[in-house]
Amino acid sequence: MPEDAPHYEYKFEDNSILLRLLERGVLAPIVAAIPRGITPNQITIAGQLAAGAGFALVLAVQPMTAAALILLSAAILFSTLADCVDGLFARHSKQTSRLGELLDHWLDALSVPLIVLSFGLALAAAPSCCFAAVVAISFLHFATFLHGFRLGHVTLGKIGMIEGAGIGAMLCMTAVFFGIEPLSRPLLAGLSFNSMLLLVMVAGSCSSLLSMRGLLRHGKDFTNLALLLAALVLWYAFGRVSAALAGVCVIAVGSYLEGHVIRARLLRVPVFLKDSGLLVLALGGAAASLTLNLDARAQSLAMGLVIGYVLLRESRAFPQTVSALRAPPRAALPGARA
Repeated sequence: MPEDAPHYEYKFEDNSILLRLLERGVLAPIVAAIPRGITPNQITIAGQLAAGAGFALVLAVQPMTAAALILLSAAILFSTLADCVDGLFARHSKQTSRLGELLDHWLDALSVPLIVLSFGLALAAAPSCCFAAVVAISFLHFATFLHGFRLGHVTLGKIGMIEGAGIGAMLCMTAVFFGIEPLSRPLLAGLSFNSMLLLVMVAGSCSSLLSMRGLLRHGKDFTNLALLLAALVLWYAFGRVSAALAGVCVIAVGSYLEGHVIRARLLRVPVFLKDSGLLVLALGGAAASLTLNLDARAQSLAMGLVIGYVLLRESRAFPQTVSALRAPPRAALPGARA
């Protein structure tokens, strides 16, 4: 195989500290106890819905109450547990499938940064830190699966979603007993304990980028994403959109482009990462909002159009991909461009 040829299969290595500790004593008994009437895909979807419900709770309850913090912790821990268990259960019950892989990886591109955003907003971390964390995690998630596609192996760092969810849940429970205010009080350089811990967690997660130096020769794969992220970062930094909305927009864009990579690998076709319509919407929306000094409502509407465009494209591409995966191998190849 040529050095730069796509890798439709790859080796996966997860160096998560907690995963190794929990796999035998906690996860394996759970997998063994799951009724055989449940499918791995149902577990995947249940976990993703829990992550979405947690984010919706954060948006609905501000400031966060003790009950809301407990519910958020439960939802995120369940989501993380489901994300660990679905693959183990699929292998244990011999129900692995390309459809299951599509669901798991594509939806993780949504839920992982969404969980980070949920905890940041719930614990009143600095909005700029919340947004920066979402940008970093979305980029990292995209780079991880692009690395698998281009170089044939995926390596996750020692600090991953399990560690992040555990720390976030512990902070939520601390806030239940002592309140959020002590944790959100400025300590150093205007940053609170919550904000600094969020940045430390992100830095730890991004340490896995050190194992992805091979992507340097595939810089053109990042051109589209870099332009989009630059537009959204400038829009948030100098515009009038909330960290929650800007974070959701970054998550939508990142998962959309990562979906291109995942679908290309599963369908064994070239990957196309350029979307001119999305670029025009994002760059145009940012430029119009900043140069015309639009008010917050107008800027939020413009950013909402970007999110709506991505969701519309995904709502069309996803069922097409599912149909292709279920079709005979020869029928899965044509027209796979998302």
